Amino acid sequence: MDVDEDYYHLILVSTAANFINVVAPSGGVGGVAVFIDDANKRDMPRGLAAASAALFLFLEYAAFLCMLGLGIWVLIRRNDLGLAEISASVIMLGIVL
Repeated sequence: MDVDEDYYHLILVSTAANFINVVAPSGGVGGVAVFIDDANKRDMPRGLAAASAALFLFLEYAAFLCMLGLGIWVLIRRNDLGLAEISASVIMLGIVL
């Protein structure tokens, strides 16, 4: 998103955001506040931080859906797909959507 920032600082902020996402079950949106607050403290546009965090969440959910699809495909090929796997996959798909 064309932001010139130090990698060490971004690692610290993203670690704090991941901690918030683990502690507060908000679907990954709780960590967005950390990025927005950090952007506000550094006099950067808060909207850019929010858009970047939203893009990150979208890509994270897309990667999760790819892994879920790959797992289902492997289970189908091994002929080991049961009702438990199907119901768990449907629940996880519902959470992502």
